[in-house]
Amino acid sequence: MATKNILGDIRQGYGAMGLTAFYGPAVANETGVDVMLSAYKAGCRMFDTAQIYQQFGKPVPGTYVHNEELVGEFAKSVGRDNVVIATKFFPRQEGKTYQYSYEMLEKATDKSLEHLGIDRIDLYYLHRMYPADVVQIETIAADMKKLVEKGKIKGYGLSEASPDLIRRAHAVHPVTAIQQEWSLFARDLEAEIVPTCKELGISIVAYSPIARGMLSGALTEVPKDWRSNVPYLSSENIEANRKLVHAIEELAASKECTPAQLCLAWVQAKGGIPIPGTTKAERAASNHAASAVKLTSDEMKTLDKLGEGVKGLRGDESYMGNTFHSH
Repeated sequence: MATKNILGDIRQGYGAMGLTAFYGPAVANETGVDVMLSAYKAGCRMFDTAQIYQQFGKPVPGTYVHNEELVGEFAKSVGRDNVVIATKFFPRQEGKTYQYSYEMLEKATDKSLEHLGIDRIDLYYLHRMYPADVVQIETIAADMKKLVEKGKIKGYGLSEASPDLIRRAHAVHPVTAIQQEWSLFARDLEAEIVPTCKELGISIVAYSPIARGMLSGALTEVPKDWRSNVPYLSSENIEANRKLVHAIEELAASKECTPAQLCLAWVQAKGGIPIPGTTKAERAASNHAASAVKLTSDEMKTLDKLGEGVKGLRGDESYMGNTFHSH
């Protein structure tokens, strides 16, 4: 299947967003490459970026504006053919009006190829879904197929799509992967998305698998960046959720692994491909060692139960408005 050809036996990847955007100032280019190189040396072969992961306003000196450029520099350093590169096309808006055309999609694809310094994207996602009155998913799937036929992308995916949209897109051209938030603190895809993808043979790539840093144990107070908008990290909920993290830390200690490794192993055991991000080289290597952590059925049940106790959703009202979730 298309999934096997593109993702092969990949069990975990690396999410590069935080090196450039949303979680504070961009790190220096050299630092960013070193972090990804650390993950690579630990065995990571899939690296995830996106068109929208960029610096807005005045860029930090010594950094690329676009995260894709940083990922491209890293890929060049280890050899393009040695890594799987995933990026995303962000639905465009003019004011409050969405717009779409194949020409817009192809132009964005070409720009991503230019930023990455490559001639083909391995996995190209639609970053968020368009409203149905702007464009039908069948049109987008057919346009993605054109990009495959032109050799500009190897396969395509959808991010935050409903089961209906997944099925309709897959019927036009096989979907390689669905990307959605999945962690012990964000499990709203398990009721509908997981069984749909399992039926159709589509991989699930899990972003924010450590709950935007919370599940590593390192985040103990409300973040001072974009994450302050995440309800499970809010001042109303973070203390209650810290108690859950403490229980996870105790279980991790008993297994002689880190809390992050434990939570990443949980995602893998559930059938997802987690793509944790970090700005620390040592943590990138440590995170990738999660594949060696084996969980018993009782440990899975314990973690499932802990996850059921989380307080707060994974996004505020605005964020959840264009994000698929079970009601």
